[in-house]
Amino acid sequence: MWIAPAILTVSTWFACGSTTGVPGTNRTLIDPPTEVSVSDSNQISPIPALERGFSFRVRPSTGENEAAASWPPAGPWRGFDQLGVLTGSAVVPWGEIASADRLRVGREILQRTGRDRDPASMAFLAVALAVVENDDISRRAIEEAIRLAGDEGASIRSAIETEIETRTQARAARARENEAATLQAGRPHLAYDDQSPFKPIDPFLIPTTLRQQRESVEQAVAGLGLSVVPTDWTLSVGHGGLEAVSRHGVRMDRYLADCRTRLGFSADVRPFPGALVLIRVPDFDDARLIVADLFRHQWSNGDPSLMFPTSAGPWVFLPPPDSENPAGGPRSAEFEEARIAGRAVILTAHGGRRLPGWMVEGFAEASAAFLVDPSSVEDALRPEAVAMIRAGRSPGWINSVSDDDASWGPGGAARGLALILVTRLLESGDDVFPGIVAGLKAGESVDKVFRRWTGLTLQQWFDDSAAWFRFND
Repeated sequence: MWIAPAILTVSTWFACGSTTGVPGTNRTLIDPPTEVSVSDSNQISPIPALERGFSFRVRPSTGENEAAASWPPAGPWRGFDQLGVLTGSAVVPWGEIASADRLRVGREILQRTGRDRDPASMAFLAVALAVVENDDISRRAIEEAIRLAGDEGASIRSAIETEIETRTQARAARARENEAATLQAGRPHLAYDDQSPFKPIDPFLIPTTLRQQRESVEQAVAGLGLSVVPTDWTLSVGHGGLEAVSRHGVRMDRYLADCRTRLGFSADVRPFPGALVLIRVPDFDDARLIVADLFRHQWSNGDPSLMFPTSAGPWVFLPPPDSENPAGGPRSAEFEEARIAGRAVILTAHGGRRLPGWMVEGFAEASAAFLVDPSSVEDALRPEAVAMIRAGRSPGWINSVSDDDASWGPGGAARGLALILVTRLLESGDDVFPGIVAGLKAGESVDKVFRRWTGLTLQQWFDDSAAWFRFND
């Protein structure tokens, strides 16, 4: 009687040394591969492994010649499981073998183990092939298993289809887990920390830096139909005509200059050795894939943009607005571009030494306020932040918030608190916040810097801010 395949399990080959005879043949088999199931499901009828392998030439699936394969194309082959074909000491993944040859070598193994007429064994092979590639070859294997099952053909078809679906979903889930495990998480701009001594920008190197940067950008977005337009300080990338794409670059240049002025720099002094790369990708999946491929990084959930500081200049990815980021609102693209400018300027001012996250994000929100619309930004963030302080939370809480915490997301508690704290520093005098940034970038202690510019240690200033917001805002 045919036994339906079990729910997905992970196949593991092993041999314990004992041998058994195959009825009707003079072949000797070692103990077959077993399937270890985390769901305690019944075992699939295993395909025994031959004690001695046989020679059988197969082609690699890459289209390259046989010499390029990392395994011997002629075997010796001893058996197979759901992962691949067993050689003398390893398993060659099914996906590395040409499609037609997967079925050929599978049939040969079934014939040599006396199972070429067994529908359960052919079904086992068919499932393995279909999970790797749903093509004419795997469909042929399925039909062969159904034919061998005779009157049980309908039930075996149903079982095969269910098993393929289960294994395919599990395979996709493992692929996603593996990808996530190899990609970094968090907000890269908040983790950025370049401890090298600050050096003024060399004007003679700017043309070469810009050229290399543009070549990298064009390679990254190749095939997406995006235009690449350089402006003064920005390399604007997006969908549409040159004029429309350049308009975003010109606006970013203006935002950068205004933010530089806020930090005490002359508006005409270049902020980067190269440019700020602003990539407005029309599809979020494209943005996610570019980020994963180029920077080996996951997209931070909920964040409307992602910034990667580099020695030449920051790379920024800005997906299209969605229903949560309507045009004209404080989370729209125009406001986000202002935040991007604020982040880019404060991260690179006086070198790349790391700053507290609340200063970076507070200045980003303050930039969106003074560059676009103060009332929209403050109405969205300020009331909740002030209410939090009046409810008893110390502003010093913000120093304990990790870089990848959800509180830094749009509308998050840390973001609102950062805004009102940085705004208070900006309103304390034109030189106060720029002086604090310069001192911290020079490597001075935070308390020393705050004493110089506020007369208080950082914790004392947090306490003073708490008292001020309780009674004066």
